[in-house]
Amino acid sequence: AAWATGGVLMISAAAVRALGAWDESFLLYGEETDFALRARRRGFVTWYVPEAVVEHDGGESGTNPMLWALLTYNRIRIVRRYNGFLSYLGYYAAVVVGEGLRAASGRVTAKAALAALLRPSRRIKVLPQ
Repeated sequence: AAWATGGVLMISAAAVRALGAWDESFLLYGEETDFALRARRRGFVTWYVPEAVVEHDGGESGTNPMLWALLTYNRIRIVRRYNGFLSYLGYYAAVVVGEGLRAASGRVTAKAALAALLRPSRRIKVLPQ
């Protein structure tokens, strides 16, 4: 698997020693992806176990504008960190167009994401980047 959600991720002690802590600048929606990508670069493997069952009560990232903006912005940061500039630029443009279309249709979460992507003064700054 490319990554696993942090709520159900089991990490070996060897991986923690080799890779260090999660990058907390992502706060939500990105730190486990960043960790998994760093792990892959160091030769570790993320395993998907289909027999494992987890129930998640709640979850607001699809309905809460601030959380959706954070999730969207962190996806952009992950792509920028692990891909070349042209890949990042293409991905950024595609996300801006997608969120723009959803915002034009009235989706409040997309409006928040678009604001975070287009206006640096409105970006979500929870921790220093």
